[in-house]
Amino acid sequence: MIDETHDAKHESWVKSAQGHAVFPLQNLPFGIFSPHGEAPRGGVAIGDEIFDFKAAVDAGLFSETAEEPAVAVGGSTLNAFMALGKDARVALRRQLWNLLSADGKDRAKAEKLASTLLHKAFDCTVHLPAAIGAYTDFNCGIHHAYNGGIRNKRATPLNPNYKFLPEAYHSRASSLQARK
Repeated sequence: MIDETHDAKHESWVKSAQGHAVFPLQNLPFGIFSPHGEAPRGGVAIGDEIFDFKAAVDAGLFSETAEEPAVAVGGSTLNAFMALGKDARVALRRQLWNLLSADGKDRAKAEKLASTLLHKAFDCTVHLPAAIGAYTDFNCGIHHAYNGGIRNKRATPLNPNYKFLPEAYHSRASSLQARK
């Protein structure tokens, strides 16, 4: 167990999170979503719902070391949040856990605002969570490297150094998409 926020004996007051196979209280994945007709913003999956960080920040639910990362998550990408580092992520997760846990000290505040903070996931659109510029990709298998050589019309598709040196190449961010 990483810390108390991953303890399996704790449950959420969010009903759909009880025994949820993918998004129980112990698994709080960050992402970008938009309720129908609204702008994309940050949230976290909990059961069959999405917790809205922008709404939570607007309601003043985050304080101290969790406020800055909560504001960063509430934007249209997670880039600013990812740039804050581990301490900010841990502080935000702890305060979020206290808001969503059935025995969390901040449960009453969040539960009172549930209709504003929680959106049914099936009513929302999920977006690519980060703005991705250029990046470096690696040929991780012989078939990947060989097919890349064919695509680039090399006389010998597999470079002679393939088995001895890592082979990397500049890749296009335009090929990345959010899963549907």
